[in-house]
Amino acid sequence: MDLDPQANATQGMGVALEDIRVSVAELIRDRALDTLSEIYEGNGLDLIPSSPLLAKVEREMVGTTNSELRLAQRLVKLYNLYSIIILDTPPTLRPFGTLSAISVMLLKSLKALTRFLITMG
Repeated sequence: MDLDPQANATQGMGVALEDIRVSVAELIRDRALDTLSEIYEGNGLDLIPSSPLLAKVEREMVGTTNSELRLAQRLVKLYNLYSIIILDTPPTLRPFGTLSAISVMLLKSLKALTRFLITMG
């Protein structure tokens, strides 16, 4: 998943910005979109692309309660479909880049920890 508005990972995977129907920006903005249907399927590597629109969506979401968790909550659906999920984040601390990635990893870690603790009794 490309979480950088510059979309270098997206373009590096061969997806032209003008060919993107739905990017991570729309997934954050529009809760009605189905996360699973918006995955670009590649040869051995799938992608949820980014676009420059992500920077605008980040500005729109300022002040929205738990906006940085919006993407993390949607990605929970992907946990059972992929053994590895790569999150490409921007080099700066951005709400839907680095903070979302940290939220996703924390949710994943807490889920794994909870399962482990249940097995311990």
